[in-house]
Amino acid sequence: MTVSNEIFPLRRVTSLPGGYMGKVLRVNLTTGSIKDENLPEEPLLRKFIGGQALASYILLNELALEATPFGPENKVVIMTGPITGTGLTPGGTKATAVYLSPLTGYTLGRGATSGFWPTYLKASGYDGIIIEGVSPKPVYLFIHEGRAELRDASHLWGNGTRATEDRLRKEVRIRDAKVLCIGPAGENLNRAGMLVNDYNHSAAHSGGAVFGSKKLKAIVVYGSGRPRIHDKQRLIEAGLRWRATLEQHTIEKKKNKIGHGEAWGALNNYNWRSTEIADHNRGFSQNRVTLRPCFQCQRLCPWDVEIQE
Repeated sequence: MTVSNEIFPLRRVTSLPGGYMGKVLRVNLTTGSIKDENLPEEPLLRKFIGGQALASYILLNELALEATPFGPENKVVIMTGPITGTGLTPGGTKATAVYLSPLTGYTLGRGATSGFWPTYLKASGYDGIIIEGVSPKPVYLFIHEGRAELRDASHLWGNGTRATEDRLRKEVRIRDAKVLCIGPAGENLNRAGMLVNDYNHSAAHSGGAVFGSKKLKAIVVYGSGRPRIHDKQRLIEAGLRWRATLEQHTIEKKKNKIGHGEAWGALNNYNWRSTEIADHNRGFSQNRVTLRPCFQCQRLCPWDVEIQE
């Protein structure tokens, strides 16, 4: 197991690349301690670019050999990537959570989510969060403009994810605060439990159960920061090329028919012998479809459907 300052320097000696805020928040739920860590040096960031790669590297170096998925030695590392929160390209909305998986007991679990929460995590001043230990009671983590604190969540235990989001926004008195949380599945260590944010977004593969084992109900984030960009014009141009590719696919029109899978020929039926589900298509165009795009993204993945009679 690597000592933390071997990855997170006490004082940076290399420049911080564009796209990063420069800090990681370390939270020990057993002791209640919270501290800032400097982001790793530039060579490491370039080698393990993106939230999933960096989170996996951190966990592999810090996870104790005797760790078990629901034990205090397990850690959850949540990281964003360098384009998250820039608002200049499609897809710059991601965060990835990595942990020792309850599904296997010996491999890393990974769940990625989009929406607005990852962007607001960065806006609050952090590229990522490392969660350690187990809380003696239900708590939630509140991060606001570079400040973080643990708060009691006993009154929220048992609530579903949408109710939890609504109650926490009122509790912190910030209408636009973003919430990542678990529901009863995660609380009861159901291995299908997910991390859910912004109503419609989720990081799957047992992350919710790991949060539940740590008695961590939610992480609430809000801030106004933006990452520094090394070459803004080139990033804008890359974003324009990406958008031009997306505009070739009439996803919005296809959604009124049956959805993304149909548009891409990937909606499988009969063990991939067909990509059409004719019976399910009947009446779909009569439903009211509302697009719910992620932060400044033109991929238009999320959408709500109001079922019409």
